[in-house]
Amino acid sequence: MAARRVKVTLLTGVDVVTGYSPRLSGELVSLRYVKPGAASYTDGVDTVITKESDGEAVLTATNHNSSATFYPLAATHDITGAAALRVATGLPLLGPIVLANDRLKFIVADGGTAKTGDWYVTVK
Repeated sequence: MAARRVKVTLLTGVDVVTGYSPRLSGELVSLRYVKPGAASYTDGVDTVITKESDGEAVLTATNHNSSATFYPLAATHDITGAAALRVATGLPLLGPIVLANDRLKFIVADGGTAKTGDWYVTVK
């Protein structure tokens, strides 16, 4: 399957906004936050992104001051439901976050009044 990228622009009211991506299917590859210019969110903006259908956490990005790219992954589990860990380090094994005809929910706080920010969502 070819990669697909969509842009989500969110405009704050009084410091806060909740918005959604279009419906997407596939593995989430990246989330890119871009400050579009003079009307950008104020420094220190916080964004929480979850899957709309079930609230699964995708990304919590706090105190942002500039554009950034994120490659979110989820912790994996074995067939008994126990956390899958790396033998050498005990750190969790990570795997892709999968969207199945689902939207991402964005909650932006501390963005300033009437400010915008762009998020680019890439799935494959």
